[in-house]
Amino acid sequence: MSQEPLDEWVEEAVAWLAAHAAANAGFERALRAGGWRGARHLSVFQSAAGIEALSLVTAEGRWFLAGTRELPVLQLCELAGETPASRLETSERVAAWVRPLLARSGRLDLLGEGE
Repeated sequence: MSQEPLDEWVEEAVAWLAAHAAANAGFERALRAGGWRGARHLSVFQSAAGIEALSLVTAEGRWFLAGTRELPVLQLCELAGETPASRLETSERVAAWVRPLLARSGRLDLLGEGE
């Protein structure tokens, strides 16, 4: 039985999260539980070196963001744009990278912080 290409990508993303983004266990659980089905936003930044960043805004408005380098994370943050989200769930490292971008766009509350 063959898998759909998206299923294979999700398996690769889950493995990457487990290996590179341990602080994002919630993201890994959300992917495993099928949170990408019906998602408002789903992006992957992949280079020749492999996956470098992932972004998911679930249908329920949970935003997960993970990455190993700042530039790919910021690019996925920009791609998420104004996608409705109630809270950003990410590591402290990634939060520090995106904090200025979220502050400029008036969305700093996604990190649980005031303006």
